[in-house]
Amino acid sequence: FKLTKPSPYPIRTYPSFEHTLTQTFLDPMSAILEALGHLREGEQIWLQMIIAPDVSGYWHEQGKNIIKKLIGAKVKAAGNILDGPSKVVSGVYETLTASLITPGESSTTKKKDDLPSLIQHMPPNERSIVEAIGMKIAKLGWQTKFRYAYIAKKDLYDSSRNAAVIGALQQFNSLDLNSFKSSGKVKTSADYFFVERRVNGRRRRLMWRYRVRSRHGTAPYILNTEELASIYHFPVITVKAP
Repeated sequence: FKLTKPSPYPIRTYPSFEHTLTQTFLDPMSAILEALGHLREGEQIWLQMIIAPDVSGYWHEQGKNIIKKLIGAKVKAAGNILDGPSKVVSGVYETLTASLITPGESSTTKKKDDLPSLIQHMPPNERSIVEAIGMKIAKLGWQTKFRYAYIAKKDLYDSSRNAAVIGALQQFNSLDLNSFKSSGKVKTSADYFFVERRVNGRRRRLMWRYRVRSRHGTAPYILNTEELASIYHFPVITVKAP
């Protein structure tokens, strides 16, 4: 699985699964366990999450820049190799033209004020996006890979199992924020030439990656501690599953 938006956009987490009036908590693990509970002997479903501490911190700066763009604040542009020479040329030009200023005219001009922050005038849905991104980058983040596999004997293989698991994971999706989607790069299907050989090769690679907990395939993304705890935790006592 991969994310549909950059990592600073959060998925739905466990506070969203608690009813504000009745305080009833609908454990997101119940839908996943229900999908697993329908398996028969000879069928297996694997869900693997590989997490590693994020040492770069790049996603924090990325999140701050996204917030600045949403509220209309000025975002510092990334520097490039031409910045130095351009500043030198600009300084020389200002030095040469300084003597052309007429007497009484100030050599300094008042810069145009930046646009005021738009956060006070943002609609509620956009303001909630800004708040959600801010809350995500305030927590500890982990580089994450999330894999899924369905394995069964040929006479028992049921493609609806895939739909059940993917449907259970859609509860973490949000149209305004982030969502999980299947990665087209890692799949056990092929078209046109040497189909059977290529499919078997992909199956073997996928099995190897599961066994060694490899980070190959789709690039890792950042999930914070709250998001990880929402996806995988000990189910609450009200969850009934075989």
